[in-house]
Amino acid sequence: MPRGPRPRSEAGLYHVSTRGTGRHSIFEDDEDRACLKRLLARGCDTHDVSVLVWCFMENHVHALLESPAEPPSDFMRDVFSHYAGEYNRRHDHVGHDFQGRFHGSPVDDERHLQAVVPYIHLNPAHGDFDRARSFAWSSYQEVLNGGGLADVEWVLGLYGSVEAFEDAHRVAFARQEAIVLAHAGRHLTDEEARVVYDQVLLGMGIDGELGAVEKGLRNRAIGALRAVCLSVRQIERFSGLGRGIIQRVPAEPSILV
Repeated sequence: MPRGPRPRSEAGLYHVSTRGTGRHSIFEDDEDRACLKRLLARGCDTHDVSVLVWCFMENHVHALLESPAEPPSDFMRDVFSHYAGEYNRRHDHVGHDFQGRFHGSPVDDERHLQAVVPYIHLNPAHGDFDRARSFAWSSYQEVLNGGGLADVEWVLGLYGSVEAFEDAHRVAFARQEAIVLAHAGRHLTDEEARVVYDQVLLGMGIDGELGAVEKGLRNRAIGALRAVCLSVRQIERFSGLGRGIIQRVPAEPSILV
């Protein structure tokens, strides 16, 4: 069956990612990383695309792109096909380096945007905020020090200052850590549970009271909250919804993937 067209963002913003085939590494050394960074910059010059924030992990890449005219499919295809050729040439490698089409999600509201930027930068954290803050191959350091591939002016316009940018990332890190605890199955205190509750709703684009949203989205959110081990009583207190409504919705962890 032919694939359908990419969903279009009305704001022209897309969170994109691509992964190595079989989750294998896509970088052998820093020269590879520098090569991809150059190709992304060159791609911005030849396509109507800007890289707002970015992060290069060992086997995958994340970026937030601004592509006003259309989804950045041609940009991604151009950049990563050239990168695969350079990688194959440098390392005497044959075959595809990337797993299928890139993943791209439109980012069309402020809450989603405020969640995506820290999500990209916190990929290297692994339980240590300073690791993400000092990671050499993301735009976090570019925002702190200026220059580079990222659109630092846009990022600072989003947050207002470097201090507010860092504060937002610290809060997002704390929320992510609370969700890790929840997935580990440990009972959450009400303070921890409230952080998880807010983060789950933020990730689902829910702005405001859960009881005020459309029923289908409300139930998906309840399923996600139950999947990260919030108790029915905690969800009831935070949302104001009746216990019977919450108990009828089963845990649905796939929503969080």
